[in-house]
Amino acid sequence: MPEALPETAAGPRRTGFGVIAVIAVLLCACGGRPPSQAARGERVVHPDVGLSVAVPDGWQVQRSRAGFSLVRTTPYGGGYPTFNVRVVGTEDLASLRFDGRTVVTGPGRVEYRYEKWSNARGRGYRMEALIEADRAWLYVDASVWDPALRMDREFFDKVFWPLLNAVRIQQP
Repeated sequence: MPEALPETAAGPRRTGFGVIAVIAVLLCACGGRPPSQAARGERVVHPDVGLSVAVPDGWQVQRSRAGFSLVRTTPYGGGYPTFNVRVVGTEDLASLRFDGRTVVTGPGRVEYRYEKWSNARGRGYRMEALIEADRAWLYVDASVWDPALRMDREFFDKVFWPLLNAVRIQQP
């Protein structure tokens, strides 16, 4: 019969396998794949670039030359969350590229990252995404004012990812 490992002041001694199992559980619970559900709402189509987005209740939409800007009418943290999506040309890709995580979801292959930002008026968090979708490239910038010291990942999962998953492109 194998001998039990001695206890330490912090409790029973952990084996290498036990530590690895704890780390794996923490990684699965804290990270992982973004949600795949798409926002529901009125679908708005950009007549010039073939881009469309679902606009859920509680969001206002404005059309720009190459995309859309959505602003939530209900504040969060210190301001109103914004979600911007636009079609970008291949000549712009070099200036937009970044090292991020990659996932395949609604609109296509998405490379994304989260960042903390601050300026003279406050601070918050943002998500940038570069999407390769049906022979086109899309750039997403989603931002929220939030004075918290840690990013509220659940907010991004419940608010911004469904908007991103509802983006579609059809070449005009």
